[in-house]
Amino acid sequence: MCFPFVDRDPFVLTSTPDIFFIGNQPAFQQRVIQRADGTKVLIILLPDFSRTGSLVLVNTADLSVECITICPSLRD
Repeated sequence: MCFPFVDRDPFVLTSTPDIFFIGNQPAFQQRVIQRADGTKVLIILLPDFSRTGSLVLVNTADLSVECITICPSLRD
């Protein structure tokens, strides 16, 4: 449920983010997308923690990414 907005949609991105997270994915993946204007976006697919026991660490200084598993017993 969302409070109604008359003048704008709060779920529409109006500027390009530096990092875009997509959760509940089957596996970890990352990719840098470069737009025509030169803007780069880091796309990170986050695995389902309850199924994989994995989490993702992002260094915001250099945008390096590491996926670690802290609960290996949760893996398929």
